[in-house]
Amino acid sequence: MRSPWNEILTPSYGASLIYVAYAYAGWNAAVYVSGEVINPQRVIPRALVHGTLLVILLYLTLNLVFLRTIPHEELRGTVEVGAVSAQYLFGPQGAVIMSALLMCAVGLHHQCDGACRTANNSSHR
Repeated sequence: MRSPWNEILTPSYGASLIYVAYAYAGWNAAVYVSGEVINPQRVIPRALVHGTLLVILLYLTLNLVFLRTIPHEELRGTVEVGAVSAQYLFGPQGAVIMSALLMCAVGLHHQCDGACRTANNSSHR
């Protein structure tokens, strides 16, 4: 019998936690700016609702693009769906450019997140 720990310690399980971290990062980041916002009781909930609706719209649109550009047979078992879709849309060179842009965007997100945390921690000393 296979132990549940064997599945938790797999690389695919670890990679799936990246998306959990992204989801959490959006909600806790609202707290960082709450002291800087005029009327935070009104502004922060609105920003969270509007941001959530925007993410839902972007997520559904992106999945629609994936489903329309990639043959369904090729989707089965594919992990890098975005790269495959970019290859169908923009060709091999375009897929490399889109992957590089995504890598830069993720890096910029992490850089800005770290800068916001540092600025928030240093402003209260």
